[in-house]
Parts: sequence; structure tokens; C-alpha cells
Amino acid sequence: MRNPRVPNTWLLAGLITSGCATTLDPGAADVKILRDSSAVNECVTVGHIDPHPDTPGYTEAEARNLTVELGGNTFLVTSQSLGSLISGVAYRCQ
Repeated sequence: MRNPRVPNTWLLAGLITSGCATTLDPGAADVKILRDSSAVNECVTVGHIDPHPDTPGYTEAEARNLTVELGGNTFLVTSQSLGSLISGVAYRCQ
């Protein structure tokens, strides 16, 4: 006999994960995500992207959007937590 609750479980999981998705702003897909600080030696810092003390970090999409908002095109990851949440510094590189 088929379990009628299985489809509801998958629907709920889909709703939860789709609610967490961040849409990329124009230009955000072009932001380079780096982890090597020597790669930004010739770049200009445009801002620090640090999370609120109550949150562990930003998703990559959020970091890209915030970098573009600050006028940057490169994001250097300085901290990573929970596997995928990051914080760091936005740069404008040539």
C-alpha cells in the first residue's frame, strides 16, 4: 500500500528550500568568489560584508549581491561556517 504522506513530505521540503533561494541581482553572476588573499593585492576594497551577530554568514548569492551593491566585482571569503555560509571583503578589481 502506498504511503499518502510521502508526497506531502516532498512538497514541504520543496517549499522550505525554495523559500531560501536568493535571486541574483544584475551583475552579481559576474562577481568572482576568491579564497586566496594574494589574488586581490592589486584591487581596491569597497566594503566588508560581515553578517549580523545573530547570523553565521551569507549564502554565496547574497554575498554576490552585496558585492555588486557596494560597487565591487570580486568577493574574498574570509570566514566560512556551516559549510556554505560566508563572510568577507568586497573588492573592485581591474
